Amino acid sequence: MIAYLQGRLAQALPTQVVVDVGGVGYEVFIPLSSFDRLPQPGGEVKLLTHLSIRDDAHILYGFMTDSERDLFRLLIRHVSGIGPKIALNVLSGTTTASLR
Repeated sequence: MIAYLQGRLAQALPTQVVVDVGGVGYEVFIPLSSFDRLPQPGGEVKLLTHLSIRDDAHILYGFMTDSERDLFRLLIRHVSGIGPKIALNVLSGTTTASLR
């Protein structure tokens, strides 16, 4: 498992970023709540991550806080019918405090 990535923010879009860690660019999908707290591209960033492994892909999801990542994991593991994409949308539309 990859617990976090720390490096230079190479690219930032509202739903995904690329983090350069030692010359390797990691594409990471993020909720809008994390996007709002990112530094400018070129700045140092630390993203807490969740790695989703499927037959056809390994996908990294990133979060700026422990509470975001914890809620994401709670949703995908304990709520029937919610996968990573829907959980990311839920986090994008609300705060972790309002869902707890």
